[in-house]
Formats: sequence, structure tokens, C-alpha cells
Amino acid sequence: MLKKCLVSVLAAAMVIGVAVPAFVGAEAQPAAVAETVNIESAEAPAAEKNLFTASNGVLSIELPNANWKEVADPAKWIALSDGSNVITIEHFANGEALPNISVADDHYINVYEAAFSTQNEVFIVTGSVVNEAQIPEVCNAIMSLKVLKYDTKQAVRKEVPQVKEFTVVPADMTVYVTAGTLNVRNACSTEASLIGGLVYGDSVKVTGIVQRNGQNLGWYQIAYGAGNGYISANFVSEKAPEKKEESDESKKATGVMTIYSPEGNEVTVYESTDGGWYDKPGNRYIR
Repeated sequence: MLKKCLVSVLAAAMVIGVAVPAFVGAEAQPAAVAETVNIESAEAPAAEKNLFTASNGVLSIELPNANWKEVADPAKWIALSDGSNVITIEHFANGEALPNISVADDHYINVYEAAFSTQNEVFIVTGSVVNEAQIPEVCNAIMSLKVLKYDTKQAVRKEVPQVKEFTVVPADMTVYVTAGTLNVRNACSTEASLIGGLVYGDSVKVTGIVQRNGQNLGWYQIAYGAGNGYISANFVSEKAPEKKEESDESKKATGVMTIYSPEGNEVTVYESTDGGWYDKPGNRYIR
């Protein structure tokens, strides 16, 4: 009988165009049955007398006979009963933690539970049967569920882990700046924030080579200040460049000057392409 019911539910899923991630035949705890609410109209056509539609119009289900009514059950989204057997429907956003499969006690012969899912939501439909002879009609009712309004709940957004696009291969070497000025950034990207600058002839210790899939990306990780910084590998060399004799005017042109801190100490600062002035540890100064 379970096999027959399972086939029926799968067929129902094909009708409403949704996936059926789980269907279980087991025994379950009885659902609480409280105040009965009449859901049919005396003038309703015979073919529609047993069709239940949720008050918000999200879904419909064909009940086994006219004895089935909606009942009040605060623990369930929708509860339907004929006074002994029960069908409950729960509504979750996709990604929410779903309840455990129901387990029957001596009150019910069997419980059949199906899960219907759309892009953003999941419906858990559970049928609890007292009389074994009513198992087929409860299975057929579950099979008849139709989703009338899709994605009325927003799927739970799961945090997407950040994927590293590069790796830093440890290194230990000294390089020298070959450009007039060289920016030091907080990440290996020209869009990363500037944290300081270096000038022609400065030496710096390389602590890592930035790679992706074993290929160098043209960036070095360096020891800078109390932490790390990143520089372009295109403007440094392992060989020290020749010293340049420069006048005071040329020094100004390359962006080097001595200033005094508020405490009266001399500080040598270097102009960066962002217009800021930085000392060797990477502290920024306002001219």
C-alpha cells in the first residue's frame, strides 16, 4: 500500500510541476484537533464540494469526502480532519530547517508524509490514518495537492563563502624599487587602498609571491609597518639600482621632503600618486 501511495504522490508532483525531495511511510504522533470550521457551501457544485482551497489562495487539495473539514490547530499552518484521520500542511521558506519526519504512536495505523518544493518554498503534507482501509483515500488526497500561487515565501539566503582567487607562496628575498615612486597597498589590486609608498632605491623584504594556479600575478607581499603590504613586481628588482645624484629641486620633483611632526621631530615623507605623503612605516601626513 505504501508503494501505491508513493507512486500517486510522485504523479501529483508532476501535475503541479515541483520536486518531491522526500516521501515517507511511517507512524506518527496524532495532530491536535480542535474547533471545526465548515469550509463548504450548500450551493457548491458536487464536483467542488470536497475541494479545499487555502484562505490565502496559495494551494488547494481534494479531500476524501464531505466529512473532512478544516480544524483549528495553532501548531500547523493548515489542519484538515474527518474527526479521526488528519491531514496537515506546513509551509516553509526554502532553506529553513524542516521538521523531523513524524513518528506514529498507537493512535494511528500509519502516517504518510510528502514534501513539495518550489524555488523559494517547501510544503510538508502529512496524512495520519486511524483505519487502514482509509489509507488509499488519504494518499489520493495528498496526491491531489496543487500549488496555485508560487513562491509566496522568500527563500532563506545562505551566506556564500568567499573563494580566494589567489594564494601567497612564502618567500624570503630583498628587492629594490626601480621606479620614482611605488605605491604600497593593503591587497594585491590596483583598486585596493593605499597604505604608503616607496621611492627609487628603497629596499624592502618580500615575504610572499602572489600566484593563481601556480602562475605569478605580478604582485609581491612585503613586510610593511607592523604588518604586510602589497607592491607591483614590475617596479622592483633583486639588484640594487645605481644611485642618482639629485639636487634639492629634483628631490622635490620625485616627491621626497622632510617635515616636522607636532612633537618637533624630523620626518622624511614620500609623495604617492594619490596625492598623499607617507613615511616609511606607511603613516600618512597632510602637507
